[in-house]
Amino acid sequence: MVTSRKHSGPQLVVFCTRGVALTWTQLWVRGSQREDLWKKYDGNRRAYYAAFHLDDTETLINLERGMETFKRWEARLSRQMLGQRNQSAGMSAAVNFINALATQTMSDKADFVFVSLDFEGDIHSRGLTEFGYATLDTRDVIADGPTIFGHHYALASNHKRGFLFGDVTRIDVPQLGATIREVCHVTDVDGTDRRVVLVGHGIHNELRNMAAHGVRLEDLPRVVGAIDTGELSKVVLGQASTLERLLTSLEIPLTRNRNGFADSLHCAGNDAHYTLRALLLLLYTQSSPTSGGSIDLLEQMARAPLPGRAVATKNDDWDAHLDRELFEDIVTRICPASDRTNS
Repeated sequence: MVTSRKHSGPQLVVFCTRGVALTWTQLWVRGSQREDLWKKYDGNRRAYYAAFHLDDTETLINLERGMETFKRWEARLSRQMLGQRNQSAGMSAAVNFINALATQTMSDKADFVFVSLDFEGDIHSRGLTEFGYATLDTRDVIADGPTIFGHHYALASNHKRGFLFGDVTRIDVPQLGATIREVCHVTDVDGTDRRVVLVGHGIHNELRNMAAHGVRLEDLPRVVGAIDTGELSKVVLGQASTLERLLTSLEIPLTRNRNGFADSLHCAGNDAHYTLRALLLLLYTQSSPTSGGSIDLLEQMARAPLPGRAVATKNDDWDAHLDRELFEDIVTRICPASDRTNS
């Protein structure tokens, strides 16, 4: 213990680096610690102030931690700026689409495909379990023949909620990145690439899930914008809400169980479809009632009756490619014909 000011500087520094367990920030915040240090060094100001300094190793560790934090914040801010630019471009494209509907004249700026995306699961814990999408071609709407297409991909061996709007395909997690790229790459009949506007409710979550599987917006040159129905609902309705509350407030049909709960939500394919319907009705609500043209088509699509109730399925790809003749041959050799007849 340092008891006088006669000790040399180096000895004091060595003692300080070995004797102080808490960081200098902790010591500085707590008044009782400062008092204890003052008593500990018996009024030796040089030793007292030296106790608040980190040694070279601690300083290097803190610098490395600070740089890692800076890199994370820089990446986060870059994503936010990219997302804001894309959302501005997405809304601009939507306005051009509304104008084309009002005039019933297609323009290049209104010629694109809405692609609504949704994921189920958590990339930070048990992983993603489902991916779904829904598409709407603005050309079809202008031509008065609109159809929303969609698909559901199951990344687990089973899923609890049935997909209402199409087929289900079982894929493995390593295939998800390529699947997302394929969904976001829309081609025309002549093979040329179409412009795409991504749609999502809380779309930053979808973009984060895409990036986690190697798909970034900057890698998708034909994606010209993105629209967040959660943010759009703030502008149009003056409130932010969950997808279920938004659908309910917009009076978009939902399947419900006997307890009144929307039992078709939290299925990625269904949520993507519902999100696209919500977008159409928000755009309809935001447009002028006297816009004319085919604006009413947006409301009709959004509030169209739902298809028959789906049954939760387990659709493994191997079953679709099963060699039936080989299967029958195996059954014949294992199970005699008499046994099969009796059963």
